[in-house]
Amino acid sequence: MQLLRLMVFPALLALAACAPGPAAEEARPAPPAPPAAADGLLGQAWQLFEIDGGAPVAGSAPSLQFADGRLSGSSGCNRFMGGYALGPEGGSIRTEQMASTMMACPEPLMRQEERFLAVLGHVARYRIEAGVLTLETASGGSIRARR
Repeated sequence: MQLLRLMVFPALLALAACAPGPAAEEARPAPPAPPAAADGLLGQAWQLFEIDGGAPVAGSAPSLQFADGRLSGSSGCNRFMGGYALGPEGGSIRTEQMASTMMACPEPLMRQEERFLAVLGHVARYRIEAGVLTLETASGGSIRARR
Protein backbone atom coordinates (compact mmCIF):
# COMPACT_ATOMS: atom_id res chain seq x y z
CA MET A 1 0.00 0.00 0.00
CA GLN A 2 2.87 2.35 0.87
CA LEU A 3 4.48 1.59 -2.51
CA LEU A 4 1.20 2.42 -4.29
CA ARG A 5 1.05 5.83 -2.52
CA LEU A 6 4.63 6.54 -3.48
CA MET A 7 3.80 5.88 -7.14
CA VAL A 8 0.44 7.69 -7.28
CA PHE A 9 1.53 10.88 -5.47
CA PRO A 10 4.27 11.86 -8.00
CA ALA A 11 1.89 11.12 -10.88
CA LEU A 12 -0.75 13.42 -9.40
CA LEU A 13 1.83 16.14 -8.85
CA ALA A 14 2.95 15.88 -12.47
CA LEU A 15 -0.65 16.18 -13.72
CA ALA A 16 -1.35 19.15 -11.46
CA ALA A 17 1.77 20.91 -12.75
CA CYS A 18 0.52 20.57 -16.35
CA ALA A 19 -2.92 22.11 -15.67
CA PRO A 20 -3.21 25.80 -16.54
CA GLY A 21 -3.71 27.99 -13.52
CA PRO A 22 -5.74 31.19 -13.24
CA ALA A 23 -2.76 33.27 -14.40
CA ALA A 24 -2.62 31.34 -17.70
CA GLU A 25 -6.31 32.09 -18.32
CA GLU A 26 -5.76 35.81 -17.68
CA ALA A 27 -2.61 35.98 -19.83
CA ARG A 28 -4.45 34.81 -22.95
CA PRO A 29 -4.90 37.84 -25.27
CA ALA A 30 -8.39 38.78 -26.43
CA PRO A 31 -9.14 38.10 -30.10
CA PRO A 32 -8.58 41.14 -32.28
CA ALA A 33 -11.62 43.26 -33.02
CA PRO A 34 -12.61 43.51 -36.67
CA PRO A 35 -11.37 46.69 -38.34
CA ALA A 36 -13.85 49.57 -38.25
CA ALA A 37 -14.06 49.36 -42.04
CA ALA A 38 -15.67 45.93 -41.69
CA ASP A 39 -18.66 47.37 -39.85
CA GLY A 40 -20.53 47.95 -43.09
CA LEU A 41 -19.89 44.38 -44.27
CA LEU A 42 -21.04 42.67 -41.08
CA GLY A 43 -24.60 41.86 -40.10
CA GLN A 44 -27.44 40.82 -42.33
CA ALA A 45 -26.86 38.79 -45.48
CA TRP A 46 -26.23 40.57 -48.76
CA GLN A 47 -28.54 39.53 -51.65
CA LEU A 48 -26.77 39.49 -55.01
CA PHE A 49 -28.38 41.33 -57.88
CA GLU A 50 -25.46 41.28 -60.32
CA ILE A 51 -22.64 38.84 -61.11
CA ASP A 52 -20.10 40.01 -63.68
CA GLY A 53 -22.60 42.49 -65.12
CA GLY A 54 -25.49 40.01 -65.45
CA ALA A 55 -28.52 39.35 -63.30
CA PRO A 56 -28.73 36.09 -61.30
CA VAL A 57 -30.97 33.29 -62.52
CA ALA A 58 -34.57 34.16 -61.63
CA GLY A 59 -35.61 32.73 -58.28
CA SER A 60 -32.09 31.56 -57.34
CA ALA A 61 -31.41 34.14 -54.55
CA PRO A 62 -27.60 34.02 -54.29
CA SER A 63 -26.35 35.65 -51.10
CA LEU A 64 -23.31 36.21 -48.90
CA GLN A 65 -22.76 37.13 -45.28
CA PHE A 66 -19.68 38.39 -43.44
CA ALA A 67 -19.21 37.65 -39.73
CA ASP A 68 -16.05 37.71 -37.59
CA GLY A 69 -13.58 36.81 -40.33
CA ARG A 70 -15.93 34.19 -41.83
CA LEU A 71 -17.83 34.40 -45.09
CA SER A 72 -20.79 32.19 -46.01
CA GLY A 73 -23.79 32.15 -48.27
CA SER A 74 -25.49 30.54 -51.22
CA SER A 75 -24.58 30.55 -54.89
CA GLY A 76 -28.22 29.90 -55.75
CA CYS A 77 -27.38 26.20 -55.99
CA ASN A 78 -24.89 25.25 -53.28
CA ARG A 79 -23.82 26.71 -49.94
CA PHE A 80 -20.28 28.08 -49.58
CA MET A 81 -18.10 29.06 -46.65
CA GLY A 82 -14.61 30.31 -45.96
CA GLY A 83 -12.68 33.15 -44.43
CA TYR A 84 -11.90 36.70 -45.42
CA ALA A 85 -9.29 39.23 -44.41
CA LEU A 86 -9.30 42.98 -44.85
CA GLY A 87 -6.08 44.57 -45.98
CA PRO A 88 -4.32 47.53 -44.36
CA GLU A 89 -5.59 49.91 -47.04
CA GLY A 90 -9.29 50.72 -46.85
CA GLY A 91 -11.27 48.69 -49.32
CA SER A 92 -8.82 45.82 -49.83
CA ILE A 93 -10.10 42.33 -49.08
CA ARG A 94 -9.23 38.73 -49.87
CA THR A 95 -11.08 35.47 -49.36
CA GLU A 96 -9.38 32.43 -47.85
CA GLN A 97 -9.92 28.66 -47.83
CA MET A 98 -13.25 28.73 -49.64
CA ALA A 99 -15.28 25.53 -49.82
CA SER A 100 -18.78 24.62 -50.95
CA THR A 101 -21.29 21.82 -50.99
CA MET A 102 -21.38 19.98 -54.32
CA MET A 103 -25.01 19.30 -55.29
CA ALA A 104 -25.85 19.10 -58.96
CA CYS A 105 -28.28 21.77 -60.15
CA PRO A 106 -29.81 22.74 -63.50
CA GLU A 107 -27.22 24.04 -65.96
CA PRO A 108 -28.10 27.77 -65.66
CA LEU A 109 -27.54 27.59 -61.87
CA MET A 110 -24.29 25.69 -62.33
CA ARG A 111 -22.98 28.39 -64.72
CA GLN A 112 -24.07 31.11 -62.28
CA GLU A 113 -22.33 29.32 -59.42
CA GLU A 114 -19.14 28.96 -61.44
CA ARG A 115 -19.07 32.71 -62.22
CA PHE A 116 -20.00 33.71 -58.67
CA LEU A 117 -17.40 31.52 -56.94
CA ALA A 118 -14.71 32.48 -59.47
CA VAL A 119 -15.19 36.17 -58.67
CA LEU A 120 -15.51 35.52 -54.93
CA GLY A 121 -12.31 33.45 -54.93
CA HIS A 122 -10.29 36.28 -56.50
CA VAL A 123 -11.86 39.33 -54.90
CA ALA A 124 -9.35 42.11 -54.17
CA ARG A 125 -11.43 45.20 -53.36
CA TYR A 126 -14.77 46.13 -51.90
CA ARG A 127 -16.81 49.26 -51.46
CA ILE A 128 -20.23 50.10 -50.09
CA GLU A 129 -22.02 53.04 -51.68
CA ALA A 130 -25.69 53.93 -51.25
CA GLY A 131 -26.37 50.56 -49.62
CA VAL A 132 -24.80 48.56 -52.47
CA LEU A 133 -21.82 46.28 -51.81
CA THR A 134 -19.47 45.85 -54.76
CA LEU A 135 -16.76 43.17 -54.66
CA GLU A 136 -14.17 43.40 -57.46
CA THR A 137 -11.30 41.28 -58.71
CA ALA A 138 -8.04 42.74 -60.02
CA SER A 139 -9.07 41.61 -63.51
CA GLY A 140 -12.43 43.44 -63.45
CA GLY A 141 -14.85 40.73 -62.32
CA SER A 142 -17.51 41.94 -59.92
CA ILE A 143 -20.38 41.01 -57.67
CA ARG A 144 -22.98 43.55 -56.55
CA ALA A 145 -25.39 43.02 -53.67
CA ARG A 146 -27.77 44.85 -51.36
CA ARG A 147 -29.48 44.05 -48.10
